Amino acid sequence: MVCNDTEELRCDHEEADTRMIAHARHASQFYSSIMIKSPDTDVFLIALNACLDIHADIYFETGTGNGRRIISLSKIRHSLGDQWCSSLLGLHAFTGCDTTSAFYGKGKVTALKIARMKEKYADLFWNVGREATASTPLKEGLYGYVCHLYGFEECSDVNSVRFQIFKGGKYDEESMPPNQDSLDQHVSRANYQCYIWRHASQPLLNMEPFCNHGWKLDDCGNVLVDWMTIPPAPDSVLEFANCKCKKACQNNRCSCLKAKLKCSDLCKCIGCKNNNGNVDGNDENDSDTYDRDEQDHTSSDISEDEY
Repeated sequence: MVCNDTEELRCDHEEADTRMIAHARHASQFYSSIMIKSPDTDVFLIALNACLDIHADIYFETGTGNGRRIISLSKIRHSLGDQWCSSLLGLHAFTGCDTTSAFYGKGKVTALKIARMKEKYADLFWNVGREATASTPLKEGLYGYVCHLYGFEECSDVNSVRFQIFKGGKYDEESMPPNQDSLDQHVSRANYQCYIWRHASQPLLNMEPFCNHGWKLDDCGNVLVDWMTIPPAPDSVLEFANCKCKKACQNNRCSCLKAKLKCSDLCKCIGCKNNNGNVDGNDENDSDTYDRDEQDHTSSDISEDEY
């Protein structure tokens, strides 16, 4: 076996998802057909977008056994057109991928149907990831898309949509879009990820630090999602947090304990161990509890099915 040092393939990519695209572009200088093999939807859409830069017939192999398929990405490009091949990459990053969260209850099919309703959404998602930092017009367009995704087509204020949904009697957090601050962070993450994908054919990315784009480091150097930059509610509201736990309020499933508050008379918990002795766990009124332990959910951190 002979190993050659190929200067053109020296790269700083962190993942094979994009590195293989850089290799495919290099191979296109010598071959007219290229096969990319992966089970990953991210890779499929990165490769589909890369068809615009790689001058060769690209095939995508996925699945195993009887489920093995070979898909001509060049034919898909011809069928969808260049714009949607590129727009799908932005849509995928924004609606949930390996590194970004999805909108609870809003699967890929629903997201795509909404995106295909208006021509402006094709332009909108084509622009995701064009720059490392999302522009103000891009953010505003994505706010409007999220409102449409939750049934408010003519609105672009997600906080207003949350209020309207709440007024309609839906009080669960998962039934609402993320608030404005949380959505801003999500837009930054999705745009940053898509920027990396759009430059996958370039060996050297020289990316700026991700900490400015919706992630952060803890004291131990671990990467964390920066869900929000402001408190979820005013202190006066948080002070009145209450729970309906069926168990002993001993972990962060308890909303009071998670907020570092003692359970109070407002709570309906049973066998509580997070109080100052002012809650009677045997009170008959405490029997009116949820069928499941109360858990905190956000509208953007639940994985969804892929396309």
